[in-house]
Amino acid sequence: MKKLFTAVLIIALIFSCAVYASCDYILDLIFGPSTPPEGEEPAHVHSLELKTLDNSVCSGRESAEYWKCSECGKCYSDEKGETELVGFDETSGHAFVTDKNEQGHQQVCSVCSEPNGERLPHQSDKWRYDRNVHYKSCDVCGYKYNRNEHEMQDSICNVCDYSVDYKTICNSRYGYEYLGTLDNGDNLQAFYDEIDLQVTAAHDDAQYVFVIVLSGADKYYTLPQLALNGITDDQAAEVISTYRNDNPLYYWLTNQVSYASVNGKVTSVSLHVNSLFADGSYRLDYNEKLYDAIRGYTDVLADETDAYHKALALHDALTDNVDYAYESDGETPIKEQWAHTVEGALLKNFAVCESYAKAYQLLLNVCNVPNIYVTGSSRGVGHAWNMVQLANEWYWYDVTWDDQPNMPGGVIYDYACKTDEQFLQDHTIGDGQTGLNYLYGLPQRATAEYDNANAYEIGERFTDNNLTFAVCGYNALSLIGVKASGKVTVPSAVTVNGRAYSVEQIGSDAFDGSILASAVEIPESVNIIFNESFVYAKISEAIFADVNGWSRYPLNGKEPVYEALLADDIANAEKVAVMLKETFRNESGGNNTYVWIKSRRVAAQE
Repeated sequence: MKKLFTAVLIIALIFSCAVYASCDYILDLIFGPSTPPEGEEPAHVHSLELKTLDNSVCSGRESAEYWKCSECGKCYSDEKGETELVGFDETSGHAFVTDKNEQGHQQVCSVCSEPNGERLPHQSDKWRYDRNVHYKSCDVCGYKYNRNEHEMQDSICNVCDYSVDYKTICNSRYGYEYLGTLDNGDNLQAFYDEIDLQVTAAHDDAQYVFVIVLSGADKYYTLPQLALNGITDDQAAEVISTYRNDNPLYYWLTNQVSYASVNGKVTSVSLHVNSLFADGSYRLDYNEKLYDAIRGYTDVLADETDAYHKALALHDALTDNVDYAYESDGETPIKEQWAHTVEGALLKNFAVCESYAKAYQLLLNVCNVPNIYVTGSSRGVGHAWNMVQLANEWYWYDVTWDDQPNMPGGVIYDYACKTDEQFLQDHTIGDGQTGLNYLYGLPQRATAEYDNANAYEIGERFTDNNLTFAVCGYNALSLIGVKASGKVTVPSAVTVNGRAYSVEQIGSDAFDGSILASAVEIPESVNIIFNESFVYAKISEAIFADVNGWSRYPLNGKEPVYEALLADDIANAEKVAVMLKETFRNESGGNNTYVWIKSRRVAAQE
């Protein structure tokens, strides 16, 4: 205990200069800007002196002149000190940089390409990996080599340590790969890797002990300090933002960081942890609850091979199971952290947009559908959504805005599988920002609407046995046209192009004005009926396979007010046929119709 108490005091002193990132809970927890520690010294002002190379042997250098700072010793090619001569050798005039490829690394002059010594082989004893490949990263130059696909046996790679677990299948790598394309990319990725080592070690270790920091009367928990090796504090914040965007599984990380400095210069950074999950046994129990929830979403898609339908199925599952999380006033988005992580959407069934988007990202990752988490703004407030890759093209998805509980079925598809032209009219990408607001660059999106020649997409229609259907959800159909006579039996399922669809809706035009159909049999699969379809139809009998759980509400553009329908009335074929034709008078004196709903889900917030 004495050792622990001493360690706590030391850590408290080290973090006495900790500064927290600001946060902005407008609609969504989009990470706030980073603030460096107070008291940081102003930027160094160079004292440049003109120098001349006495024995320049660099054939590519036109001038023998350069400028050198008498204080810091850095050399520049211009008198203003704007272009630093990296790796500059004042004797030869060469500016040596590391040239690296699959064969090894070598110092080469960036001006004349003359090598400085032999090419040396890469060195690393450790395998790194993602869900698709493994590779090594050279300890000297950072070059990634020996990149190959996993050799899996019993869910474990025979070459590296990769195993199929939630830490690998739930998270993304897009941001990590993007960092590698930037200047100083090796160091940025190295810092990302160090974060990942800390986070993955803590995630499922019941014995893991976080750093406890005391600040006045407050106590908070962090991961150990990470040294800023070869990167600035702003770049560190950008890597942290990228890591959070890539890794939705780690719900226990907060949006805060602490900085430590020496002589006014930031030297390390620490990520904060939600104190609720600092207890290891509690965190592991919560992990299992989360994994169970993930399996509940993804196991049903085990036989689904088409990426479009995986994305559609998860879109529909989230909009069906999750409601937007408001404070008690019913208007203000909830600020608690759980509503901004996958915890909200997957465990509480309540979420704000960040939670919707992170949950969608995680589930798509598990189903091996390439996707990207995106931040920005929509309708004037901070927002988060997704990009999904289908047939090598990228499309926009916004599950939050498609979750519309006041609409029949509770879902729309205005923001699913859309192009820039359709989507960016009310969405603004949050690119160009730095620090903890940083968003990686995004790939170009498809310019044409998605089209799968082998399957139907949302809204597409077809006719089968004189009945016309439109796709209204994942493997779901709406009956939209009837050309049959006599008693019409609505099928519970239809198979087309090898895909089985459930008939779940009777649309507003299905029986509209039909003079041939006299009766209808409605299967148990149907859970939504637009009674406008029956107002002018000749239907005199309606036989319901399932008479329980029906209610209706006026289709008037307002929040639904449900009226329960009696099972005895539904069971009376003639009486319910009359009820299906009923309308109500609206405020302007016209007639409005009803939407019939069966067994509407009601979520319960913890």
